[in-house]
Amino acid sequence: MEPQRQSSEPSLTLSLESYHISEEYGFLLPNPLMPLLDCGSLKGHRELRLAHLVLGAITMGFVWQEGETQPQKVLPRALAIPFVEVSRNLGLPPILVHSDLVLTNWTKRNQDSSRERAF
Repeated sequence: MEPQRQSSEPSLTLSLESYHISEEYGFLLPNPLMPLLDCGSLKGHRELRLAHLVLGAITMGFVWQEGETQPQKVLPRALAIPFVEVSRNLGLPPILVHSDLVLTNWTKRNQDSSRERAF
């Protein structure tokens, strides 16, 4: 009878708990302390636009987390209220819009404008 060979590599036992992952909520906390965001502290158009971009991205991630066949129908209050408030202040709809993703996401190729030439 041959002795059983033992692997020289340690066996890895992975558990969701060791990574603070919930089977039900994933990486989200089951009972988060999530106060309502106060949009009154945002200063100026630039901060409002950034808040709209961030809240829009979070909202779209939440709505479409299960894919096209099962979009979420209701937003959590802690997300919906600040997103609507920021959107109203900007005169934009509470959805991720073209101007969030494209028009505000650019930079000059050449920071030295004296070298730019019109063709």
